[in-house]
Amino acid sequence: MEAKLLFILLLSSLFEFILNKVTIISPKALKQQFTNPIKASYSNFGKIPYGYTLSGRIYFDPDNIKSDMACEPIETIKIPKNPSVDQAPIVMIDRGNCTFVKKVKNVENIGGHLALIIENVDGEDPSHIIMSDDQKRQGENIHIPAVLIGFEDGKKIKDFYRKNKDNPDTLKRIIIEVQFEMEHNSNTVNYSIYFSSEYFNIYKTLKELYHYHVHLDNSTTLKPYYVSNYNKYFTNGNEVDNCYSSGRYCITPRYDLNISDGRQILRENLRQKCIYKYAYETAKNSSVYWNYMGMFYDDCIGNGTEAKNFTEMCATNTMIQLNVNYLPVHLCIIDSFGIKDINHEEKEYLTKDNEILKHDIEVKNNHNIWLIPTILINNRTFWGNWNGENIFEALCAAYKIKPQVCYDEGAFFKENNTGMSYITIAIITVIVIIINLVIFLVCRNWIKRKIADKVEATDINNKINSVVTSYISLKDAKETSSSN
Repeated sequence: MEAKLLFILLLSSLFEFILNKVTIISPKALKQQFTNPIKASYSNFGKIPYGYTLSGRIYFDPDNIKSDMACEPIETIKIPKNPSVDQAPIVMIDRGNCTFVKKVKNVENIGGHLALIIENVDGEDPSHIIMSDDQKRQGENIHIPAVLIGFEDGKKIKDFYRKNKDNPDTLKRIIIEVQFEMEHNSNTVNYSIYFSSEYFNIYKTLKELYHYHVHLDNSTTLKPYYVSNYNKYFTNGNEVDNCYSSGRYCITPRYDLNISDGRQILRENLRQKCIYKYAYETAKNSSVYWNYMGMFYDDCIGNGTEAKNFTEMCATNTMIQLNVNYLPVHLCIIDSFGIKDINHEEKEYLTKDNEILKHDIEVKNNHNIWLIPTILINNRTFWGNWNGENIFEALCAAYKIKPQVCYDEGAFFKENNTGMSYITIAIITVIVIIINLVIFLVCRNWIKRKIADKVEATDINNKINSVVTSYISLKDAKETSSSN
């Protein structure tokens, strides 16, 4: 067991090392202080641009502690209104004194494209720290990413900045690169969600994601894992409140949501997992599961602030409306308890072990997941706001060759063989057309002037010739008259 856990930790560290890359690009004197990419972690709010690399200049005020902490509106750091594309403003701030959300929002308000937060405890591994949304979920209104780096790495950058604070040319050249990568070893994407049926925000996310799922269904595989609290100190044969299987699997009642018995949640977890199995394995129609989740949210949960009808009857009615075959779902549930009699007593759930709940907890532990809910995409933890668009962009980033829908929906732009996006090519084409039009107009005006000058010169020559001809004619006539 210890060897297995060590392997998981090593694997997790490898993924962090490869994918959470923060690299010093310049100047050379600072870059030489870092022999490896800087270990970092992403925020669990804001918009994480998976599949992209952000490169930019660091902005920092070494003399103002209020700006360093960013717990109040930042007034001493001035960012150009229109920074160059390759110089995205990266604002460096310290951790502490207020929430991550408040800090990042203040960075966004002054025009920062990324908040680079420095850990305030020496020796703390940033990859083990979760930058979470606050209780009011204000992180949903943030549209930039945030990255946390370690105390020592941050100190090197800050010390270099302070040392050169009177040298603006050097400060302008402090450039870092942050890579927001996602594993894409093949052209299929596997993603899994670890949650429980009382997490109402999951339903909203799935409803938003369904639009994209329809287009990605053939090349993606969703696996839901329903997580309960596992009690290893159970006693066989005991009936425990809010628990199944002699107290092995328990969920706390949600009185705030009018759910007074944790077993209601456990039963719905099993039902949803069995509907998933029926949809993906028996009916071969993934939409059955997605549609159930959407309708259960609408009819049995309501707006997510209270459990309007989180009951067995509402769930059954939802299945009937969707024409979901009740029998295989019911058999799946009782079979997970090892019960063979379809006319069993539900009391048996209270003491018998359950293979589905056991399996899902084992998968959670094997992937070293300790934050619920969690989404893994190709075994990579998804960070950022949980909405359909953000998750779709992360799924697209995980493809080795992206499906057309990723471009059609604007998650990515196609690159041509020169490495330029079609938008760049379009802009260049428009510029070339404008230049050619200007050249055409200038040439046309020049030719018109030349023609006009030519016509005018011809008219003058004709007039002179006419006068000369008339003069000669008069002279000849005069000479003839004199001779006579």
